[in-house]
Amino acid sequence: MRAQALRRKVVIKVRSPDDFISYEVMSGCDCITESISALRTARQKNIRPGEPETGFAPARPRVIRIADMNDLAGINVLHTQLHLQHIGYRPDIFAPIEQPVFDRLMIPYIENNGKDIIISENHGVIDGYAAISVCDTKKGEGEILPFLFVEVNELCVAGSAQRKGIGTALLDAVKEYAKEKGAKFVELGVNAQNTSAQEFYKANGMFVKNYKMQYKIQ
Repeated sequence: MRAQALRRKVVIKVRSPDDFISYEVMSGCDCITESISALRTARQKNIRPGEPETGFAPARPRVIRIADMNDLAGINVLHTQLHLQHIGYRPDIFAPIEQPVFDRLMIPYIENNGKDIIISENHGVIDGYAAISVCDTKKGEGEILPFLFVEVNELCVAGSAQRKGIGTALLDAVKEYAKEKGAKFVELGVNAQNTSAQEFYKANGMFVKNYKMQYKIQ
């Protein structure tokens, strides 16, 4: 499928930090709906998808794109923020971990082993990411019909960049990614205590699939 066939305008809502009036801006790069191969090629060659290689234009303020190994440090800053939130919710389960462990956890996503990280980059600073995996029910027990789905393993937006439409832009990019892969669903897990995240996902068209219960042995 040609990248041009998938191109469309995407508008995200942003709140001004000064007057909190809602206004519209174009998401930094229309490549969130480009083909996945075009995204990677653009990043590797430092060009925007659809532009000739000799006609590189300056980067726009915000870009939504596939991450590469050069983005690992920026991603891990947000990964640390997310993990600390998890510790706050469940200190009986989540343990403090060192930076090398973060690297080991995130590198497989960047190496594209059926995984990817989609990032939001603002003037060269990563302020949001979604770590995703393509899953196939054919690898299960055979009791479920065969189909592909994309699992959002992590979605994080920097605290200073929240409520500016970045999470929605990342989730929209995940949906397009899933469509490109031929997936039937996008799925994710969310902590029962994180009610704001639950409302965010519902507002973006997601619904509750099931509940996972737990009993603590005294």
